[in-house]
Amino acid sequence: YLGRQTVAQQNACDTRSAVVAPGTGTPDFSQRELTGTVHTMRTFDFGWTLVTLTNGTVVHGEFEDGEMEYNLTYRFFGAWQHHGKYGPQFAVDSFVLAQAQTEAGTIAYLTRGGAGLTRGQAKKLWDAFGADAAKRLREEPAAAAETMGIEPAAAEHYAEKLRDAAKHEAATIELFGLFASRGFPRGAVKSCIRAWGE
Repeated sequence: YLGRQTVAQQNACDTRSAVVAPGTGTPDFSQRELTGTVHTMRTFDFGWTLVTLTNGTVVHGEFEDGEMEYNLTYRFFGAWQHHGKYGPQFAVDSFVLAQAQTEAGTIAYLTRGGAGLTRGQAKKLWDAFGADAAKRLREEPAAAAETMGIEPAAAEHYAEKLRDAAKHEAATIELFGLFASRGFPRGAVKSCIRAWGE
């Protein structure tokens, strides 16, 4: 199942598609953020990974094995660069998991990316709350527990995982805003999060 494979398991996939989504033309080089869902990944021997998003746009950066998963949606922070051979590319400095608004994306977020629910539990939340499923679990775990048919303590555990993910996202965005265009090395945001937390 592709959605559960890691970067290393897909080294042989071909990502020689356009680096800018078809029909979008030249990107806005002042843009510092992209949101997209991972479609394919290819990691090279020197640690550099090309990630093709479902809309055809390609981003690149140095990602750890297993750090990113297929079919999950991420917010990428970085800057556009112009490659002499392949044209515009978005160079990623840091990224965070983003909550998708579709059923498939929300279920993937709740099962693999955020709370760690079973697919059946996530589906019940989607059926009850739609795109607000993650928000309802995070903010109203007791109501979510009733919807999923689980103990309130278990729902609170899942809710805490989502709260932690939200704090991580907020910290990453704030640090990226502070570091952008100030000459900090690539990976500085990630290093700060690891060293001092949120």
